[in-house]
Amino acid sequence: MNKNDLSQSNYKFYHYIASLSYNGSEYSGFQIQKKDKTIQEQIENILLSLNQKSIKSLHPIEDKSKIKELTRIYFAGRTDSGVHAIENVVSFTLSKEFETEKVVTIFNNNLPKDIRFYNCKRTNQKINPRFAAIERVYLYVIYTGKKLAPFILNRAFIFNGNLNINKFEQCLKIFEGRHNFKFFTTSSEKRNPVRTIFETNLFHKNEFIFVFIRGDSFLHKQVRFMIGSAFMCGLNKIKIEEIVQMLDFEKIHKPLLNKNITNETSSIFVLPPEGLYLAKVRFDGEEQLKFEDILSFYETQY
Repeated sequence: MNKNDLSQSNYKFYHYIASLSYNGSEYSGFQIQKKDKTIQEQIENILLSLNQKSIKSLHPIEDKSKIKELTRIYFAGRTDSGVHAIENVVSFTLSKEFETEKVVTIFNNNLPKDIRFYNCKRTNQKINPRFAAIERVYLYVIYTGKKLAPFILNRAFIFNGNLNINKFEQCLKIFEGRHNFKFFTTSSEKRNPVRTIFETNLFHKNEFIFVFIRGDSFLHKQVRFMIGSAFMCGLNKIKIEEIVQMLDFEKIHKPLLNKNITNETSSIFVLPPEGLYLAKVRFDGEEQLKFEDILSFYETQY
């Protein structure tokens, strides 16, 4: 039997979906790049190794789509450089069937120690978590202590100034609902800027401030823009009214739109990446996880 016969008739693919957590400090984001180290690259290197034998038997042109399926993952969150995850979700295809516990073991034995697989499941077909997810929860951690503990470095935004936490929280609530977030993303973002924020919450515990944002999906750097603008309100450097005007700017009659506010949007403080965590990805049929449960899990990691 030649390669073409083998590729056409003898292959059965096995589809999986798994959660993973990672410390993003040493990576240039999740999505693969030409030169820089990424989370996706680490996972796909192992995927390539697992499927290598089958890939070699496929025709490089006629079986291009199959080769892509065996070498590429889909993911729920494209986290930026330095951003962490308590739970991101990936899907992938194997040419050999494994028990789900074995899949987790194989990946964790070969991945760097700052990336861990867990909660693996078999699926009947390949799922794209980016489009299948109905909700994402982000956590932002701010450390306000005077003495810097070594384990906080690169895992929280360190701030020792005077912050009005009540105003900070009040401003966060403005973002709840369906809004146009054109001014709360980067200029390179070309997707529809309308997004829905289901809920925001803030917990102040000892020397930490924990900010949670629950939404359907998010634009590039949207979470850090949102929390950064609310943070600036807490520092009394931006008025809440300015944030309101920047939201849903198209609903305001354009001739009456304050041009100064439009021009000042670039001055919104974008919080640094080290405090941000993709905390939970939820799919249809799954129960909504409480912020308190995510926080309890986070605290056990220290």
